[in-house]
Amino acid sequence: MKSNRKYLFLLLLGTAFWGISVPLAKEGISIVNPFVFLTYRFLIAAIVLAIFFHKKLKHIDKRTIKYGLIVSIPLIIALSLQTICLKYTSSSNTAFIAGMDVLLVPILKMLLFKKQISNKVWIA
Repeated sequence: MKSNRKYLFLLLLGTAFWGISVPLAKEGISIVNPFVFLTYRFLIAAIVLAIFFHKKLKHIDKRTIKYGLIVSIPLIIALSLQTICLKYTSSSNTAFIAGMDVLLVPILKMLLFKKQISNKVWIA
């Protein structure tokens, strides 16, 4: 398989998993508290990633942990808020709002870093 096609396939697969995850999360939080749900979700993800990347875990140092924590704080806040909102609104509304980041990221890049956004990004 050509490299470009492989990456396109992986992008489509990731999008499909993301699309499937919203209604599944809605079902999950109808059974347990959103924070319990997120705890199990991240625990399973950490175990799966540790299995696939166990050789790379040996190379983790304090700097990696520091930057990992810094990057994870906005992610934890965003996913916590999204999961809590999912409890009070529909899956489609939550997915729409979460999908808005596709538009917001280039706009924020343009505003914060004063960088021009290419036409192919806007078209995509």
